Amino acid sequence: MQFYRELIRLRKELAPLARLSKEDCQVTGFENERVLLLNRRYVDEQVASTFNFNHFPAAIALPRSEGRWNKVLDSTDVRWHGIDSRLPATIEAQGTPSLTLPPDSVAVFTRSASESAN
Repeated sequence: MQFYRELIRLRKELAPLARLSKEDCQVTGFENERVLLLNRRYVDEQVASTFNFNHFPAAIALPRSEGRWNKVLDSTDVRWHGIDSRLPATIEAQGTPSLTLPPDSVAVFTRSASESAN
């Protein structure tokens, strides 16, 4: 139940999730890896949500971006009775970063314009 409360909290607090717009949404599917990447923007904020539907870890190349992404949710965290995540707390993206997602997992990362400029 706490996990779902956290999802609702993020939806209310993160502007790209609270203010939905098709124009500010990009969805990328990685069919072979069984991964879905949902990228939402609102003004100067961005949220990237990853969904690994595979029963194995999946490595994906993220879309080209610059700046620092901060992890705000990871379903494999022990807080959610997960397997103890190995995802980084932050990703310093330069060019086309890659990420290895744990099996059967969801992770959410955020970035603002001030973090993009650094």
